[in-house]
Amino acid sequence: MLQRKLVSYLGLNPTEDSSGGRRRLGAISKQGNTMVRWLLIEAVYPAVRKDLALRQDYQPIEIRRGHAVAKVAIARKLLCVSWLH
Repeated sequence: MLQRKLVSYLGLNPTEDSSGGRRRLGAISKQGNTMVRWLLIEAVYPAVRKDLALRQDYQPIEIRRGHAVAKVAIARKLLCVSWLH
């Protein structure tokens, strides 16, 4: 629960446009602290280069959705992992 609030605070959560039984997720909300969000995104490449588990998470997303979406996904994961430690 607290992780969701932290992700939401930094604007790494997707926007949602839902109607009826259909749920559509959009781009990240970009709410919150721009500098911290930018630093997390910049930390993705060194983390992916050094950590095999993160690289294995990054590569399929990059192939399927592109490098920008993959960077945001890994930045969110980095935030959640750093919060737990």
